[in-house]
Amino acid sequence: LQPVVALITNIDRDHLEAYDNSFDNLRKAFLEFLHHLPFYGAAVLCLDDEYVADLIPSVTRAVVTYGLSERADIRGTDVRQEGRAMHFRVHLPNEEEGIPVTLNLPGEHNVRNALGAIAIAWELGLDLPSITGCMASFGGIGRPFAEVGEFDLEAGRIMVVEDYGHHPSELEATLAAARDGWPDKRIVAVFQPHRYSRTHDLFDEFSQVLAEADAVVLTDIYPAGEAAIDGVDSGALCQSIRARGRVNPVLISDVMDLPAALPSMLEDGDLVLLLGAGNIGHVAQLMREDGFDEDRS
Repeated sequence: LQPVVALITNIDRDHLEAYDNSFDNLRKAFLEFLHHLPFYGAAVLCLDDEYVADLIPSVTRAVVTYGLSERADIRGTDVRQEGRAMHFRVHLPNEEEGIPVTLNLPGEHNVRNALGAIAIAWELGLDLPSITGCMASFGGIGRPFAEVGEFDLEAGRIMVVEDYGHHPSELEATLAAARDGWPDKRIVAVFQPHRYSRTHDLFDEFSQVLAEADAVVLTDIYPAGEAAIDGVDSGALCQSIRARGRVNPVLISDVMDLPAALPSMLEDGDLVLLLGAGNIGHVAQLMREDGFDEDRS
């Protein structure tokens, strides 16, 4: 790739198998990517991510930073969440008052993503009101905190949301968005781990993050073409989460059994998060069409 403008949101330990299992190699690859920019190009970098910020002294092209940091060129302030909606103010360089923005995607991570998009548009010469005016109508792409529906079960009324997140930092952001947007609801994290290698490399991180939910359901790992790794499975992850003493996870091996198995575990007012990059997304679509299967629960 030889882009004119390149944006880096974050650098995290993922896909390390492509970098000789070296995080340092991964970081160097991001820097090499930025060196492909032409001399008149620009690197748009999230200043809130420590590993992205560490690249800045080595970048030889123009740099535009964004984030919630006071040092960012394009910065957000006064961030608050109301349900799915994020409200914040965006400030350009040397501009204190800022412009109010509403974004219909929950979570601070989505505010940062919006600031990155604003930074690119500003770098390309668009005026700020034109940039921010379209934010309120943007509903995201794919499966970022996408509503599956609200369902009336014997236990009561529950809300179901799906999210593509499959890395601990993504799960953490989604759980935080759920907590901030719906503080009175019990958060039920239903997670299908994605890849044996990722589960192995980030095992402790997955355990720590998932233990922060109010209830946890795991399915078998979605292999994505990988061979199994001895000792790396959802049962072991359940044990690790349980050992933290906060929540007692449940294992439902077959992800397709979720519509029938979940109702008996749920309570009135629950917010159920269907999480993962595998075929749990297909289950979410089935729920949209047919709901839960309480007759088989």
